[in-house]
Amino acid sequence: MFMFYDILNNICKQNGYTITNLLKKLNISTSKSTAWKNGSTPNGEIIIKIADALNISADYLLGREQVPSSLSDLEKELIKYFRSLDNSGQTAVLRTAKNEYLIRGSNAQHSRIVESLKKQDCAEDSKVEQK
Repeated sequence: MFMFYDILNNICKQNGYTITNLLKKLNISTSKSTAWKNGSTPNGEIIIKIADALNISADYLLGREQVPSSLSDLEKELIKYFRSLDNSGQTAVLRTAKNEYLIRGSNAQHSRIVESLKKQDCAEDSKVEQK
C-alpha cells in the first residue's frame, strides 16, 4: 500500500532537504506532515503545489506512476523494459550501459586514454629503433 508521506519523504531526501523545509518554502502548515505520516492524503491543491515545486507529476506523488515524469520518454521506456527483465537480463543491460559509457560517455576521458596509448606506442617504437 502506498503512502503519500513515504513517497514525498523519499523525494525530499533525494533532493537533500526535509518535508518540513519544503512545506515552509511553499507556505503550507508543517503540521500537515504529521497527518500524512499517519496515512492521510493532502487535498488536490496541496498535491499540485508540491508536485509543481518538485517538478514531478501529481500521479507520481500519489503512487499512480512508478517513474517520475521528469524523465524523458526514452528513459521511461528503458526503465519499463529493464524492470521486465530477470536479474540476469538486468545485469547484462547494466554491463552494456557501463561499456557504452566507457567507450562514448566521457569524450575527454576517452581522448586522454587515446593520447596515453599513443605515447606508449611512440615510446615502444623508439626503443625498437634504438636496438
